[in-house]
Amino acid sequence: MNLEGRDIIDKSVPMASVGAVHPGNPRLSWRFARSGAGQDGLSQTRPQERDKSVSNAAGRKPNILFIISDEHAPQTIGCMGADFAHTPTMDRLAERGTLFTNTYCNAALCVPSRASMMSGLLCDRIGMWDNGAALPSNFPTWAHMMRDAGYRTVLDGKMHFCGPDQLHGFEEHWLEAADPIWSCRRGEEAPDGTAYKLWSHVHIRPDDTFASDRTSQCRYIKPNGRPDKDYHYIDVARKDAAVEFLSNQSADEPFCLTVGFIYPHYPQICSESAFHLYDGVDIPAPTPRGDLSKRVRAWSDEVWGFNSFPPEQIPRARQAYMAMVTMLDGWIAEVLDALERSGLAENTIVIYSSDHGDMWGEHELWGKCLHYEQSTRVPLIVSAPSLGVQQGARIDAPVSLLDVYPTFRDIIGAEDWCADLDGRSLWAACRGAEELKDVPVFCDYYGSDTEGSERMVRYKQYKLNYYHRQGIELFDLSSDPHEQVNLADDPAYAEVREELLAMCMADWDVEAIDAAVLADQNRRVLINR
Repeated sequence: MNLEGRDIIDKSVPMASVGAVHPGNPRLSWRFARSGAGQDGLSQTRPQERDKSVSNAAGRKPNILFIISDEHAPQTIGCMGADFAHTPTMDRLAERGTLFTNTYCNAALCVPSRASMMSGLLCDRIGMWDNGAALPSNFPTWAHMMRDAGYRTVLDGKMHFCGPDQLHGFEEHWLEAADPIWSCRRGEEAPDGTAYKLWSHVHIRPDDTFASDRTSQCRYIKPNGRPDKDYHYIDVARKDAAVEFLSNQSADEPFCLTVGFIYPHYPQICSESAFHLYDGVDIPAPTPRGDLSKRVRAWSDEVWGFNSFPPEQIPRARQAYMAMVTMLDGWIAEVLDALERSGLAENTIVIYSSDHGDMWGEHELWGKCLHYEQSTRVPLIVSAPSLGVQQGARIDAPVSLLDVYPTFRDIIGAEDWCADLDGRSLWAACRGAEELKDVPVFCDYYGSDTEGSERMVRYKQYKLNYYHRQGIELFDLSSDPHEQVNLADDPAYAEVREELLAMCMADWDVEAIDAAVLADQNRRVLINR
């Protein structure tokens, strides 16, 4: 899809429909119309008066502040073992909460990962195949559940909903463009070759430039050797909106505020001070390519061109990514400071996570869409010391973003909310009341740049990556945490391979799913012809 010259705030859509609702304005629900629709195509309706009490017998319901970034590999956070990282806010959050050290996304791609997390269902159950698919509006999300329980539900920033429904249970959605439904067919995605532009080109902006443009919107930049988009400005606006919301929110109404940042998503654009903060810091060199599958080699070399990435730029690109992580950490600090000033912190559960990771040069790869640890693992920190969440706790059992929904259900006590969910609640584990058992965790990929559906299954210390018609990878993460040795054909691991392969295929009809993916892509291609 050609995005050159397009504003992040799409001017073809009425401003109200792309999140012009401001914390100080009356709260409005927006029904989105087709891009370019006339005035009759967009209606605004006030939320119905809630008939549920905002408190229960035990006192006020806990507020929820859910901060979700984009493409943040947890291996770049201090509390996750990155002693080179300057992430004081995230580290402090982990000190005051519970850190899940092996959290996985359920799709290493923005739109399907977020849709899966919002609905609590694996992607094949909701038809979320790629970044152009729309989450069906008849699936109840945890935002619907929160609203039903009497919460004010606000989405400030990115959740990457495609199509006309830009709410999916939220009452308010600010500062995100309405992405259209679109697609390209498998096998028809032309080699991109933009790896050099998106990852190798590092753009350092003087601090006064960042300061002077604090209120401007993120804009796509026309091709002139510069990157396609600069996400800094819109993230600052999202941070400011969250601060204003918390500064004006009453303690009499419980809220669920979701703040969606896009940092540290590529391209590599950072401030001068953040970049130079890492001058002289021993950022480790990436692990070598290792025993990559045929599918991954083709994706890397033929689609993205990572094999031509200039070696001398790798340290600089890794430093720029770390600078972006530190900038994100600073914005989160401002949001948490506003929460403290508001007087609401004692009754607020703070959660930080991301939609997927980034390869960050590991295996000579960048970006996401892969099943390796840097791409599929995400941060997950839950902090609420005054509400019984353990402080400084680390839970190593594998979990996934599917667990967010049932955890929220337990937090707010919505026992009567009978939505069918694929995850499990982590709330008792956060409070030290339960030890999590090992269960298989899944991450799927159905994008147009693969020849067949893919599934990762993590169980105990083992991880199997299944590429339909393209091979299998098996890793023992306890002895090979950097996934350098593929054990799929090792006779000594045949039993492990078959056990994980059986888990992978259970309730997953890959041939039927492949047919469904192709049929849906064909429909969506026609929409955007």
